[in-house]
Amino acid sequence: MNQRRSKKIIRWLVTVTFTLVCVVNIFLTLSGRKPERVSTIVLHVVQLMLLGAVIFLWGEERAECQADFDREQGDRKN
Repeated sequence: MNQRRSKKIIRWLVTVTFTLVCVVNIFLTLSGRKPERVSTIVLHVVQLMLLGAVIFLWGEERAECQADFDREQGDRKN
């Protein structure tokens, strides 16, 4: 159960970090200031990596919930 809690904390930290990176990216875009090309590329790469992590972690959570649900349904049938 402790492992599940730590996964939940990591999932939320990654989600919040992704959201913050998106907000920074939007702010930089709307402010009209042109950041250096390298920093823009790095920001987009970090954003894509975090998006991949968010999708993976939330998909993993969904699979665990589905497995728990299936296990409960199997217990009820028996």
